Amino acid sequence: MTQKEKLIEKLLNRPTSLRYNEIESLFKNDNFIIKKWKWSHKIIVFKANQRHFVTIAIHNNDCKKHYKEDLRDLYKFYLFNK
Repeated sequence: MTQKEKLIEKLLNRPTSLRYNEIESLFKNDNFIIKKWKWSHKIIVFKANQRHFVTIAIHNNDCKKHYKEDLRDLYKFYLFNK
């Protein structure tokens, strides 16, 4: 199992165990854009459909549980709309 597959499995099954640097490495690919917004906030956007995005606040290389769950939902949307 590759590192990316492990991160995907972790995101789908245990999203709260992810740190932000793992989230960023997973979402940095051809299908997502990570934009710095302001202060400690970043926006992760699904490229194919710019209306689907998640804004997250990062503190100490981590973000809150509800942001991670929103990212999981965004990734599931991506999987079903390839």
